[in-house]
Amino acid sequence: MPQQQGKHNGTAPTWVKSYLLFYNSMQLIGWFIPFVLTVHHFLFANGNLTDLWPHIKFYLQAFHLTMLLEIVHPILGLVRSSPGTIAIQVCSRCYITFLICTLVPESTAWWAFPMMVFSWTITEIIRYTYFITEALQVTPRWLTFIRYSTFLVLYPTGAGGEWLCAFKALPWLPERDPFAISLPNALNASFSTAFLTKVMLVLYIGGLPYMYGHMLSQRAKHLRTKH
Repeated sequence: MPQQQGKHNGTAPTWVKSYLLFYNSMQLIGWFIPFVLTVHHFLFANGNLTDLWPHIKFYLQAFHLTMLLEIVHPILGLVRSSPGTIAIQVCSRCYITFLICTLVPESTAWWAFPMMVFSWTITEIIRYTYFITEALQVTPRWLTFIRYSTFLVLYPTGAGGEWLCAFKALPWLPERDPFAISLPNALNASFSTAFLTKVMLVLYIGGLPYMYGHMLSQRAKHLRTKH
């Protein structure tokens, strides 16, 4: 996920600092819960892949919803980030969570789903911890390094898991699509979630190098600044 910093760093209004500290703390807790539940599921429960999605569904949905606020934050001037870049990442993950996994839970019953979940949760735990320490101005160098290095592995595994879950859902989508619009109709237009998903699968392939390159440039910038 992209960088999220106070607009004026140390000179941001107190209410902005307080709000962002509260928001990031809640998100840290919210993403830590499904991480712990997933670890517990595999180490101490039955480890059945079919049972994992129902176990963590609420938390993934709830904290992806609150993550939509991160598109609003830069628009309101609360942080210095690109709302477009954030929207691409957040909306794609909401698409996977609320449409793919919800409409086709079969797409979660294989190894790609826990790979995606671990990638998401570890990334967010690190990211929100970093934001909290930045707000408190106590960020150690090792945390900055981790914040801007773990994506080298976790972004491809996360995005790859999303792609694979969406691809696996394709055979079921036509029969479970609540948004399907068939011809003929007054608008003379049709729509299907399956077709949209196919388009997204193509966009993922083209968009991954761009987003990865953006993160590499952010890594170089922030590691150079900190050192």
